[in-house]
Amino acid sequence: MCGLAAIFQHQPLPEADALIRAITNGLQHRGPDADGHYVDDRVALGHRRLAIIDLSELGRQPMWDVTGRYAVVYNGEIYNYKELKQELANYPFRSGSDTEVLLAGFAAWGVDLFAKLNGIFAFALYDKQEERMWVVRDRFGIKPMYYTSDERFCIVSSEQRPILASGLVEMNISRDAIADFLYDGAVCGVQRCCDDMRQLPAGHYMMLEKGRLPVVKPYYLFFEHIRPLQSVSLDTAQRELRRLLRQAVERQLISDVPLGAFLSGGIDSSAVVAMMSEVSPERPLTFTVGFKEKQFDESPYAALIAKKFNTRHTVLTLEADDFLHELPNMVDALDTPTLDGINTYVVSKMTRKAGVTVALSGLGGDELFAGYATFKRYYEWKQHIFWKLPGFLRRSAGFALQQLGQSTRMRRLGEILSVPAFDIDWVYPQFRGIYDKRTVADMLGHAPAPNPIFTFLHQHRAAIQRLPLLSQYSVAEMTGYTNHMLLKDTDQMSMASALEVRVPFFDNDLVDYVLSLPDSIKFPHTPKSLLVGALGDLLPSEIVHRPKMGFTLPWEQWLRGELHTFCQQRLDALCDRGLLDPTRIRQMWDQFNRQSHQVLASHIWMLVVLEHWLQKNMDKEL
Repeated sequence: MCGLAAIFQHQPLPEADALIRAITNGLQHRGPDADGHYVDDRVALGHRRLAIIDLSELGRQPMWDVTGRYAVVYNGEIYNYKELKQELANYPFRSGSDTEVLLAGFAAWGVDLFAKLNGIFAFALYDKQEERMWVVRDRFGIKPMYYTSDERFCIVSSEQRPILASGLVEMNISRDAIADFLYDGAVCGVQRCCDDMRQLPAGHYMMLEKGRLPVVKPYYLFFEHIRPLQSVSLDTAQRELRRLLRQAVERQLISDVPLGAFLSGGIDSSAVVAMMSEVSPERPLTFTVGFKEKQFDESPYAALIAKKFNTRHTVLTLEADDFLHELPNMVDALDTPTLDGINTYVVSKMTRKAGVTVALSGLGGDELFAGYATFKRYYEWKQHIFWKLPGFLRRSAGFALQQLGQSTRMRRLGEILSVPAFDIDWVYPQFRGIYDKRTVADMLGHAPAPNPIFTFLHQHRAAIQRLPLLSQYSVAEMTGYTNHMLLKDTDQMSMASALEVRVPFFDNDLVDYVLSLPDSIKFPHTPKSLLVGALGDLLPSEIVHRPKMGFTLPWEQWLRGELHTFCQQRLDALCDRGLLDPTRIRQMWDQFNRQSHQVLASHIWMLVVLEHWLQKNMDKEL
């Protein structure tokens, strides 16, 4: 797990050496162990290393293959690198690293290598002989990759902030990206908050060669390759699921440095720890954030799991105010605006201080096993007789709610009623939206561009609709909210403390199998019943049947109290910026302070985060 940067030069840049070093210096928090650079007339490669596999000097980057033709800078872990290495028996490996497998694999298979990889990765691979570069991102988008390009160069990096700080990018704020942020709570799609910045999509690669525009192509869209199972017994599904989860965890325990796990006491993280205890010869290290305020505290449930599996358990007990004091540091660490992330920031900081470099997380369990209430809602509403009513009646009711509704919730319900069909591409963005379309349009002063999550799902609706209904919603989550918020925030907030977080529920084989299962097998009659059943008696009933708490903090109290001045200053600055309607912002802030139920704390906080990020990253004078 590291930070990388690369510059592909269409025209030689005299300052390329200094530039690549400046960008990699901006990634130091991602890789504090070492740095490395290579510069010639075509490329500049830079790397910050967080040493995890093969800690020797042979694992340093940029790394070249034995012929001196291919070089790579790489961020992530390839979990099946040992299996791939066996297929490359004729290559004279010099190191024990997974990085060298990338070089050997590309030399043998070319771009076909990318779909063979099971892991979390983003890398730039340079062919010195042909003067071409490939930039690649893993199929689920677990590791980030940003780029900017013009007729002179293309710059890629693990984070966008060092590119923005380079002085080579025009600081023009993308209004489409801002609209997307208001609607989704994160910036989705390829467009970033700066007009000239892009994000390489998950499961895609970009090919660069002299004098040509970047070519971006998918190499593996995971949902296109799933073959739904028409008939499978519950017992068979549970046994296969347990085998695949065990295999996923075992793969991800590969490390030459101390490794632990986040343990919240919920089903997902408990399942990961249970599998760790089966496959690891050592007692697992587990980490939990607990609260003195009992209404927030899940640590007693985590203690049950720690005791059952005899883990070496650490609990950091905090007051809500401790999170309040970390908020400025968390907001400063953001590489892109987001509504989420503070929990990961705090537990990552604690875990890293304990001397652990790698942590496994239960992230992804909700997405695979229908853990959110919206899964059942989509399944049940999809089959409701209401959708057989004449479309003009439904759309009339929806239009009335959009125009007359006094809350975002009612207006979003109106949007759902107005869709042409109750299909995943039309309804998922409404299920996940923060602000409704009318409010976003009022704040922008014009109708926003089509939502990028809708656009993606709509483009691929034929492939997605082949899947069972619950799997359709899983795909929407994994390519939408999870990709653009949860995974991105997990990477950013953990790497702020130089901690690698691995996510076994995003193992290639596990995802393919679970999404192939029929709804009758996966339907959550009880919480994540398929996963719980597969684990048998490994999970105590207190864990399985307790209410889902999630991660909650007293945001309303903070925004009206301790954070009031912090918020007021940034909202005033956002009003002065002229990006959004100042009257609307002030009206919402006033309603919130008068404790109106029409404006939520999340509605205010995301505006505060947006302005803070713009000040830190987009304002030229700072």
